[in-house]
Order: sequence, then structure tokens, then C-alpha cells
Amino acid sequence: MAISSPKDITPPSLQEDGKLAGDKVAAFMMHGRDWDGSQDPSGWIMSEKLDGVRAFWNGSKLYSKNGKELPVPAEFTSTLPKDVFLDGEIWVGYDTLSKLTSILKKSVNMKNEPTRGLLWKDVRYCVFDSPMHPGNYQERHAHAAEAVSECGTNIHLIPIEFCSGLDHLQNKLDQIVELKGEGIMLYNPEATYSSGRNSNILKVKMHLEEDVTFLECNPNSYSFKCQQSNGIQCMVKCSSWDYTHPPPNGTSLTVRHNGYFKTSRKIKYPFLLRINQSNSII
Repeated sequence: MAISSPKDITPPSLQEDGKLAGDKVAAFMMHGRDWDGSQDPSGWIMSEKLDGVRAFWNGSKLYSKNGKELPVPAEFTSTLPKDVFLDGEIWVGYDTLSKLTSILKKSVNMKNEPTRGLLWKDVRYCVFDSPMHPGNYQERHAHAAEAVSECGTNIHLIPIEFCSGLDHLQNKLDQIVELKGEGIMLYNPEATYSSGRNSNILKVKMHLEEDVTFLECNPNSYSFKCQQSNGIQCMVKCSSWDYTHPPPNGTSLTVRHNGYFKTSRKIKYPFLLRINQSNSII
């Protein structure tokens, strides 16, 4: 199968300056909705949902879901195709999101390429889609597979398989959670790539996410004192880097948690996932 050039299938509205970059990337990217259990997964395509940072390759640079250019070393993307757009996640490993966010933040002002390359030695770009291909998900995934087949060892393709039903989905989710993974993505096998959040992609996760408001640092541990939307205060665990670089008071934070305590309605075991600032990388 020949690899199509982006210029052949890029929507005209994105071709005004010949580039898909920055805010245009953010507007173009497709995002899934949470699976609520009512959708029968039989016949849908499933793949592992990695606990990383979303990264869109436009043929020359990697961008986050916010349209920010990711501060990757030149060597990291040197083997990626220049004529194919890719969607994926940069990832270090299971249960290491805080390590990855620390790498990203340290890389922003790092000018020494060899030093930055060493910092990124364990990071991988894990591809799951070829957004500009006009086909359904299976066709786009096959297109992405061919595009990265001769890339460097830091570039990976996330495998896919058809889901046979709820038991298959639950067994797969249990395997991933056992590895301390995040969850599963379900894809409508017939849907094309469509910008924005839609129900042709469903996220199946064991963890929940919620936005809280930062109040202050906890002087006794690496955690932030925050306020939930219901007015209840909680302590949110964070990395040492985030603790020493706290956001301004009142900043919105997205945290991952394990549900709510029945009586207090306080979220269980919250951990900082990201800081929601306009200048945030991720």
C-alpha cells in the first residue's frame, strides 16, 4: 500500500499557510469520550490506552493536544516520515507519567542537544493513528504501521485487536491494570478521523479524573491543598518537581483518583495529572 502524502488529503481549511501546526493541531485532533458501559464493544477495535502525553506529528514537529510544540531532541524525531501525519503518545513506561512530565519541563529551556538527548533516552513515541488518511480506523492504523516500519527503536506502533464482547474487554482491561496501565481505547471500526470529541472513540479506564482548584502547597509532604468542585478540600499528591514549581493560587488542576468516600464525598487517593494553564506544554 502506497503512503499518501498529507497534501493530497488535508482538508482545504487547514491549507491556508501550508502547515498544520500550533492551534490548528489542537483544533484538528480527535478526542474520545468516556465509555459508560452501555455501548456494546463487540466488533469494535481496541488498543491499550497509554499513560503518556498525547503527541501529533505534522511531518516536522511533535505537538501536544494543546497545540504546543513539544521540546523533543532533534534525534528523537529524525527517523519519522516527513510526508505522513501521525497521532500517538510519548511514553516512558507504566506508572511513570510524573517522570515524563518532569522530562518535558526540564527540556523546555535545555539548549544542549546531547544532554537533552540523554534525558530522552527512555522515551518512546507510540503511534496509534494516521489522521490524514481518509479511511476507517483499521485502514488508518495499517497506514501508520507502514509509515513507521523503518523508524528508529524509539518509535513504536500500538497493536490493535477486535473486541469480541464485554468479557474480552474486561479481561484485557484487567491485564493492563495488572501492569499498572491506564486502560483501553475502543474505536468504531467504520469511522473516519473526525476533529473534536466524539463517540466513535471510547475511553475505558479504571481510574477517574476530575478538575480541582489549587490553594497552596502542603508543608508536610509532596502534595497540594486543593478544593473540589463541591467545595470540599483535599490533598493531591504530586511529583517533587511540581511541588517545587507550584502554579498560581486558583489554578485548575486535573487529578486522577479512585472514586469518592461515601460519607465525606472527598475524592480517594488523588494524584496530579496535569496543570491546566494556557502556557502548559501538555
